Amino acid sequence: MSVGLKTVSSQSKISHPSPAKGDSSNLRRALLVYNPRSGSHNPAALEVFLRALEGWGWSIERCELAALEKVADTLEWEHLGQIIVSGGDGTVGAVARLTRSSGLPLMIFPGGTGNLVFQNLKLPRHPLELAEVCHRGYWECFDWVDLSSAAGQSGFLLMAGAGFDADLIRESETLKAGMGVMGYLLAGLKQFSPQDAELSLELDGVTVRTRGIMVLIANFGRANLGLPILKGIDPQDGLMHVMVLKGRSPLTFLPHIFDSILGKFGFEPLFEDRLEIYTCRQLRLETHPPLYTQLDGDAFGGQTPFFARVLPGAVRLVCPEPPGDAR
Repeated sequence: MSVGLKTVSSQSKISHPSPAKGDSSNLRRALLVYNPRSGSHNPAALEVFLRALEGWGWSIERCELAALEKVADTLEWEHLGQIIVSGGDGTVGAVARLTRSSGLPLMIFPGGTGNLVFQNLKLPRHPLELAEVCHRGYWECFDWVDLSSAAGQSGFLLMAGAGFDADLIRESETLKAGMGVMGYLLAGLKQFSPQDAELSLELDGVTVRTRGIMVLIANFGRANLGLPILKGIDPQDGLMHVMVLKGRSPLTFLPHIFDSILGKFGFEPLFEDRLEIYTCRQLRLETHPPLYTQLDGDAFGGQTPFFARVLPGAVRLVCPEPPGDAR
């Protein structure tokens, strides 16, 4: 349900300065965008979070994601201090895409299956502790990756993929609602013979031709349980990391999972030479045959080819204050 959303004409959009970090606690009005179909939507915990904020004087309007998609271009943003997003990584990415031109920081309340952006920001899980972070209003700028293909203009905050992982996510869409993370594992078993494809990657103007079952583009660096996807990924450095995975079955992932566990405990990877890894600001990906694409853990519906480019610091996210910055 949408409550009290103010709109303006598309000609009167608001521009904001873009410092690297800031404080939004002086304007205690927020728009809550929620996705009731997210994997672990928890209305009771969300209400605890919202009541705490309202007890501290916050005014909060509510809007379903589907409603925001219809009116985002004409919303009046200047009366708000934050946008609160309740949903999974796909919901967070969708809201970031729809609202990043407003210059408002996003506060994430976890409501999905993986909640990887939430985990990467090291936000507290208890709703009262999370409300305190929101109330303090500290935010930082993070990179956004624009993506265009025949399916249209979109983008992602966390990661995108073409090939095996996108097929797995498409297969898991009907499973994860009832099974959570186990839905992904079951879907992986059904994808035991992934498509091996010819790949052409144009990375900042330099073309690389290779083969693989998956191309993963990562902006944030950690997966579930804090396991590193790759070493050195920084969502604030203006670069995306591109990983090409080779092999004939999901068992190809096992050495990389082992390396991720080693990386979590500070050890050097043993099997990184089995991957092709690149960094770039722009990527044009073409494949034969065409491969399905996923964005932020949701099936995008599009296929390769696509073009992706980093927009440095384009999204503001509320996060815990660094040690020594507490006010």
